[in-house]
Amino acid sequence: MTRDIHINEDTDKPENRTNLALFSILMIPEIHSFVCDSLGLPHSVILLPSPNLVTEEFGTTMRPDFKVARLYPRPKEAVGYIEVELGREDETQVQRYNAELKLPIYSIVGRKDYRENGGRGDLSLEEIYRVALEIGESCLNTQKHASLDLFCSLVKHYVIDGNFNASNKRCNLSEEMLNSPLIQRVISYYGESTISEGGRIERGKILLDTIAEKGFSFKVYCRESGNNQFSLMSRTSGRNEITFPSLCKLKKYFPRKAEETALFAKIIADLGDDEIYDLGERKRARLPIKTVEEHFEKIGDVLKRFI
Repeated sequence: MTRDIHINEDTDKPENRTNLALFSILMIPEIHSFVCDSLGLPHSVILLPSPNLVTEEFGTTMRPDFKVARLYPRPKEAVGYIEVELGREDETQVQRYNAELKLPIYSIVGRKDYRENGGRGDLSLEEIYRVALEIGESCLNTQKHASLDLFCSLVKHYVIDGNFNASNKRCNLSEEMLNSPLIQRVISYYGESTISEGGRIERGKILLDTIAEKGFSFKVYCRESGNNQFSLMSRTSGRNEITFPSLCKLKKYFPRKAEETALFAKIIADLGDDEIYDLGERKRARLPIKTVEEHFEKIGDVLKRFI
């Protein structure tokens, strides 16, 4: 861990924007006290965007949303972490944090009813929103009100009014995927330093993320893409096959890598799917997962040329 606080937040993501707004209102005593009381934390702790944390078992990086830190006897020593969702609790991620960080993991979900009637979560953004509304009425035309207004506007839009599709949320790989032979080969082949952290793509690195628990996407930086990300290899819902972009799509998104795209297509074709040459932009080539595992060094070498 190199920093006490995270500074590279991807504000394109609704959850990250909401987390930063939440962080801004935690300096208001009433909000800080309410969150601490709801989570059973002493009022003496501070809550701050968690830095990247490296676990020894896989040599991979994880980052909960907030670090719970005490100021005495060692300043900013972690005593727990908080994971925040606009939707329901990401159970897989919370379980992974619990297993590997060996500290309490608190969960803040979107709506109050997500954690009631058998649901999971220790607190909800909706409950913080209700308190923030009450406080806002007493501090009109102040800096406090501006911060509270931003937080309430975000929570109302995404949580209260439901303008957030949790099913499309990309997240870290599940423990099952991290343990899978192919992902272990990826981590071993490229090394931890080449894997982007915090869900944000970086030049010269790869990003591993997913929507479903039994899937993954291997992404690289791509200027031609709207979000600067391009998936070169993926697995969907635990299927026993790995998919790759068509040559047509590779040429469109990597116009200056003619040699690399040609080699990419040749390797996939040689390993079993020669339709990669004729597929349209929206179609994907497919290889059995065992084939990809057995020949990953060859595939990994050509993927490296896109990093």
